[in-house]
Amino acid sequence: MLIESSITGGSGSLRVAVAFAVAALLPLAVLLVVVPLVGAWGGFVDSSVRRPLAMVLVACLVGGQWAGGRLGHGVRLRVAFGVAFPIALMIPLLIVAGLESLSGHETLVGLARWFVPAFALAYSLLGAVGGLLSGSPRGHTARVAGICAGGGAVGGIVLAGVVVGTVGLPATAAGVVRVCSAVVACALPAAVGGWGLATPRLRWLDD
Repeated sequence: MLIESSITGGSGSLRVAVAFAVAALLPLAVLLVVVPLVGAWGGFVDSSVRRPLAMVLVACLVGGQWAGGRLGHGVRLRVAFGVAFPIALMIPLLIVAGLESLSGHETLVGLARWFVPAFALAYSLLGAVGGLLSGSPRGHTARVAGICAGGGAVGGIVLAGVVVGTVGLPATAAGVVRVCSAVVACALPAAVGGWGLATPRLRWLDD
């Protein structure tokens, strides 16, 4: 698969990393801001959970195809990451959505043993599915998936640490800090994956 791209050097890789981070934050913003607002305005009256879920999935798809377009020209890249983002991001988004249901008695180890593998798996899927659908060679796909998994593990640790660290804080302050940690936990692995995809020594090229 040829990436017909103008990406060159560190600045190009950084731009793609930022684009992937923004793309990951789009569905998070829909989950944390748009869905509650629509619900407060009565937009989900007499409807099931499918409507807010569909909103989040559409945001994942839109963000993914936009991020894929930052890698290069061509429909295939947009389609590949338009598919990869919804598959990968639903796991961390479900975790973030469930933070309010925690009892407050969880330990760092107890949360990390769930959050770390879940985030690592989710973001490895982002790299693996996006790479495979883009036509990336298996070796390149495995490297990018590994990079994404490492970033996801860090994101899971950050989120677990902040959740435990905010126990005892006023509800408003704890909520703000947890939202900020969710932003880091979701954006950082995506940025790392975008950087890996765009870095010349890791990018795949046609002969």
